[in-house]
Amino acid sequence: MITKGKGAQNEIDDILLTRYACYLIAQNGDSRKEEIAFAQN
Repeated sequence: MITKGKGAQNEIDDILLTRYACYLIAQNGDSRKEEIAFAQN
């Protein structure tokens, strides 16, 4: 469960990503975020 604005809660299913999908997400992410910048290097 995650809590959203105004206290609403949603259940989110887990998903599995391939290594290539993770690579694409990292390469197209916001490099101002530490984790994305690390992955891009």
